[in-house]
Amino acid sequence: MTTILRYKDENDKSLGLAGMAISLVACDCEEYLCSLSLQEGCDSISLTQDFYVSANPSLSAKSVWNATVKQYQTVTGMLIGNVLCRAFAAGKSPSNDTLTAVRGYAVEEGAEICALEADEVDRLFANHYNYYRRLFSHPVVLSSARDLAQALRRSRSMTAAEALDYLQRLNSL
Repeated sequence: MTTILRYKDENDKSLGLAGMAISLVACDCEEYLCSLSLQEGCDSISLTQDFYVSANPSLSAKSVWNATVKQYQTVTGMLIGNVLCRAFAAGKSPSNDTLTAVRGYAVEEGAEICALEADEVDRLFANHYNYYRRLFSHPVVLSSARDLAQALRRSRSMTAAEALDYLQRLNSL
């Protein structure tokens, strides 16, 4: 992915990971979160095997496609959450270049993975972006993100249960 989306430092990375975790909670996919890590050589975010669509011959093509679209929407939401959390925690909005890069990723992946047309991706992206923009503008969400990011910097890695403990306040929203 483009260099514009790279993390500036560990604080930026921890906020991005917090944004991804929050986006999983927001789309009712927190059961897929396995761990978060700032440790060198480890995946920054790990998802459970259940997240990935398996090639099960007993599933209909429509079921597999629906699961693939849901997976695509979840990953796109995680990317948007990452970018918005990092920007809003710094008191800014994401730059136009950043949004162009994120949208470009969404269009490319939507076409490649789900065979979605550009207008379908644009609609999905706009809906996701507007939803997550409102979500990450909420003071409780931003406070939870900062708390989670700070705890992650202290501990260097977290299990899903540990991360989700920091996000319990979001259940009341």
